[in-house]
Amino acid sequence: MIKFLLLIAGAIFFSSCANQQPPSGGEDDKTPPKIIKVNPESNTIKFTGNSIKFYFDEYVNRRSFEDAFKISPLPEGRKKFDWGAKDVEVIFENGFEKNKTYSIVITKDLRDVNGGNQLTSPMNFAFSTGDKIDKGGVAGKIFSDNLEKMIVSCYKVTSLNGNFVKPDTIKPDFITQPDEKGNYAFSNLPEGKFRLFAFNDDDRNFLYNKSDGKIALLSSDIEILDSTKLSGKNFLFKNFNFDVKSKEFIQSLKSDSLNLVFASFHNGSNSIRDNERFYFYFRNTNLSKYELADNLKLTDSASNTNVKIAFNWINDSLLQVFSPEKLKQNRTYKFSVLKLPLNFVRFFKTISESKTGTVSGSVIVSDSAINSGVNIVIQLIEKNNFSNKFTQSLTNAGAYKFENIPEGDYILFSFIDYNRNGVYDAGAYFPFEPSEPFFLYEKDLKVKGMWNTDNAQIIF
Repeated sequence: MIKFLLLIAGAIFFSSCANQQPPSGGEDDKTPPKIIKVNPESNTIKFTGNSIKFYFDEYVNRRSFEDAFKISPLPEGRKKFDWGAKDVEVIFENGFEKNKTYSIVITKDLRDVNGGNQLTSPMNFAFSTGDKIDKGGVAGKIFSDNLEKMIVSCYKVTSLNGNFVKPDTIKPDFITQPDEKGNYAFSNLPEGKFRLFAFNDDDRNFLYNKSDGKIALLSSDIEILDSTKLSGKNFLFKNFNFDVKSKEFIQSLKSDSLNLVFASFHNGSNSIRDNERFYFYFRNTNLSKYELADNLKLTDSASNTNVKIAFNWINDSLLQVFSPEKLKQNRTYKFSVLKLPLNFVRFFKTISESKTGTVSGSVIVSDSAINSGVNIVIQLIEKNNFSNKFTQSLTNAGAYKFENIPEGDYILFSFIDYNRNGVYDAGAYFPFEPSEPFFLYEKDLKVKGMWNTDNAQIIF
């Protein structure tokens, strides 16, 4: 009987140890856990221990911390997590190398037990086993619609490995994550040259999986000298290119009543630009391209005269149409195809000057690596319609101005067009080709009729 009771007591004891449970009761926990103390403290020098101890303000999910804990460079030998109630000691079997700075990142994977709340920003700190600590830093922003599993990987580049840095097969020397707004930062980097990549790490292995998503590059490698702290090293995942061949674009076209003709504008649209490019998709019409072009007319309703138009067939079914001369403002026009089996008529009205505004500002080039005489492309893109895009080019820093812009919300995007193809080049991760330098205005620009939105600075 005594043995049986001892077995019961032992089972209860080990069960309580294995199942990490916070006290029950109280309001729902919606606050992420906090690390209230670390030993050694951040920026400690001449550290001689072989472990790092963390103290939390609440019970944390142990597995999540073990996944979230990252140290660079990785010490040799095994590591062990020795858990207390609200603390953990990370013990390294072989200790740390002498005269070395170690950077620790606690990623956003860390979550608490009570509410499952995760960190909103990664936590970074460093210590040194020598008499000084590396203080180089790099910071920037990731422009992406999905930051949940994003990481930034950082590789030290030397004359020996520069041509072989592959983020899909070689793990980085340093890693970090962006916060919920996309801002990221590396601190305590040593002197040297570094190459950075940003990508979604769905596998949690710090390697880029090219079958799963995109990767973003900087416009150059970065140099760290002593305590250099660089900022504005941004990554771009957003794509502002307008692909008329894409499935998404075809699906956005507006159908006629017979589902035979699809157009890029609604019947009765009243904000058409004077230099608008129109798109028509013809489905199962049994008419040739030549018959369609011969019978598609653009008529000025005020004078009942046909307007000269130009045709550009994207493929056998998709047609781009535009007038070589600007349309008149605040005027009603009609597109029509009156050829059996089609009986297509659609009206639109060009925007009046009172419904257009101006966007102006200046381009500033502070990066000495960007030479004068390059092609600086500036694009003003309607937020909800990337086909509505206004473009200018400058060969040097200076003023720019967009006039007669229809009312609406716009994205201001600019890039250095090194290859002069008019399209932003995102580069290649291997063989390494840097991206073209870019600038993305962080706020949408609201264009109002008869109003000048000025001082929109573009800074490289």
